[in-house]
Amino acid sequence: MKRWNRILSALLAATMLLVPWSAIAEPALEIDMPEADGGVMLETVPEEAGDAKLVLDDALAIDGLDIEDIDLEQAMAEDAVVGEGEAEAANSVSSNYNSYEFDIDENGVLVRYRGDGGNVVIPDGVTRIGEGAFYNDDSLTSVTIPDSVTSIGKEAFNRCIKLASVTIGNGVTSIGGRAFEACHSLTSVIIPDSVTSIGESAFFTCVKLASVTIGNSVTSIGKSAFYCCYSLASVTIPDSVTSIGDQAFEDCRILASVNIPDSVTSIGKGAFSYCYRLTGVTIGNGVTSIGKYAFYECYRLTRVTIGNSVTSIGVGAFEDCKKLASVTIPDSVTGIGEDAFRGCKKLSSVTILAKSISIGKDAFKGTNPTFYIIKGSNAIIWAKVKYYNYDTFIEGLNKKFLRLEAGVTSRLVVCVQGKEITDVTWSSSNKKIATVKAGTVTAIKDGTCTITAKVKNGETLTCDVMVREAARLNKTKLSMKPGDTQTLRISGLHSRRVTWTSSDKKVATVKDGKVTALYVGKCTITAQIKDGKKLTCRVTVTDEARLSRTKLTISNIDSDRIKLTGGLNRKVTWSTSNKNVVEITKSDNESASIKAGKNGTATITAKIAGGKTLKCAVTVVDPLTIKVDYIDEESVYNELWVYFINHSNKKITYVTLDIAQYNNRGDKLKSPYDYYYLNENVWPHDDLHHYYWVNDDTKKVKIRITEVTFADKTTWRP
Repeated sequence: MKRWNRILSALLAATMLLVPWSAIAEPALEIDMPEADGGVMLETVPEEAGDAKLVLDDALAIDGLDIEDIDLEQAMAEDAVVGEGEAEAANSVSSNYNSYEFDIDENGVLVRYRGDGGNVVIPDGVTRIGEGAFYNDDSLTSVTIPDSVTSIGKEAFNRCIKLASVTIGNGVTSIGGRAFEACHSLTSVIIPDSVTSIGESAFFTCVKLASVTIGNSVTSIGKSAFYCCYSLASVTIPDSVTSIGDQAFEDCRILASVNIPDSVTSIGKGAFSYCYRLTGVTIGNGVTSIGKYAFYECYRLTRVTIGNSVTSIGVGAFEDCKKLASVTIPDSVTGIGEDAFRGCKKLSSVTILAKSISIGKDAFKGTNPTFYIIKGSNAIIWAKVKYYNYDTFIEGLNKKFLRLEAGVTSRLVVCVQGKEITDVTWSSSNKKIATVKAGTVTAIKDGTCTITAKVKNGETLTCDVMVREAARLNKTKLSMKPGDTQTLRISGLHSRRVTWTSSDKKVATVKDGKVTALYVGKCTITAQIKDGKKLTCRVTVTDEARLSRTKLTISNIDSDRIKLTGGLNRKVTWSTSNKNVVEITKSDNESASIKAGKNGTATITAKIAGGKTLKCAVTVVDPLTIKVDYIDEESVYNELWVYFINHSNKKITYVTLDIAQYNNRGDKLKSPYDYYYLNENVWPHDDLHHYYWVNDDTKKVKIRITEVTFADKTTWRP
């Protein structure tokens, strides 16, 4: 009898598809067992009494195939593998999607892809790509992600080694950690403006990735995000980015140049280390710290511009940049870490503008530059102690560059040998842009000009001035729905500190300019600029009315609640299409409480005064149903597996069954156990099972649920 295992399982699966659900869900089943050497025929037939009958006969044909042509051992092996996958899929596939390729849960999360690979288009309506959904799929060559997707989970496409092309929809806001790690065939990627964060190791070891476009809303590039992207030759970091994580671009071996915008405040540990072809780096004026080993062993780096907001240069930050010839340390720097410029063999000139600075051990070991140090700096003493060549210079103009907002003033001072001098002639190259009087510069309108100071001794000093428009928000009004996010940006900010607040956090919240709508209403978002004015944006949150559920299945002993969300000042009338199936016990303008009656279907309708009509389809079933499977062990006792399917909202403790066995003469045989104890919590739609010994000469087994006992000590009988 063992040779019929696969056939019996296949027929049982086919039967479950062909027979109406109402028949399968009936509480009683009858099984006709085959004789020892006979063929097998399995069918499920609803009887008038509500029983389901499983009959095993002597004759069998499957789609015209001869049984003798079937390799049963191979079939059983395949069946075992398929069985594992089907069990996992049963709990994850959403009923809204009719595709064997995608496991999509009830929340629209793509849990697992099971298709044949190639060019894959993810169904519209999927809200999130779950962790490892395509993990290690070596048949996937391209993927299109729809706008409905808001996030790409951790390891979603990890190790998809043949994935060459990916299109990311405009709804995605985050790319999870290791999402595209080891996608060795991926050559380019466009990260849309909707994305705000790139997770840790997101494109780790994408060795063929040559082109990356980072969207204008990305604020953080995670740790090791583009680690070992050997083919990446250039990257543009948008001015929305505030942090570059540790090792973000480490070992991008052909990356030639990088400009770090003023928006970035920190460069992580080893962020650009081992970028062997990197020749030039401009670090924006917003960066305050350069992390440890940030540019370690960038052998071809010849030029680096350090912004005037940097306060610390980390340990080994530029160590072994063997072609770096000169560097200027701005007056904002208070500390240079150990080994920071160690091994920079061609370093010939170091200018230090900082008056008070700490220089770590071996910061310049293996170099022999001349240090040009501003007078009054404690670095002079350090250079003497270390026997470095150095020279000092007068202060000159206190600023060589000004960035001002229209209408703002700033004062320039000329110092000689540490003392301010007033015998100076001041002039502006364009008075329409900025004017100067006695060293006080007044910004007029957008543009650039040069302020010149002529000292009595003939020396001429200059300061470049850039004038920008007055600070203002990119939007002063926002219309949003609950759950929406939008980002407010300030132009003309010039790196000043901003404090963001919301007048009503129940309606909308704000963090670093990112506004999140929560509930219907109105509020004001305020941006308070330090030492400046207040900027405001009016936010209105509205929402269309909708039901919390449009489909619902409950057991005939349960109650539930359907909620209405969205809309304003609405009056709602609730009704049911069949009170015998579903009764409305309580309702108001926000929700309706329902109670199940007899098995069947009904429609709950919410009619909004002066608006639309919303509906929810409700199906009522028994709280517990069973299905069976038969295992032939070629022994005296065979196994009959009984699966319990809980449709209720309660935990089950006992199921009492009436089980009877009959031989081919119709004689009743000794019955298996008459009860079963469930020793774990049972939640709706969990499949639990138990098996019973079946005599080898059993022809029929009749199973009937007689009583179900729940954890709350209530009972149900069919």
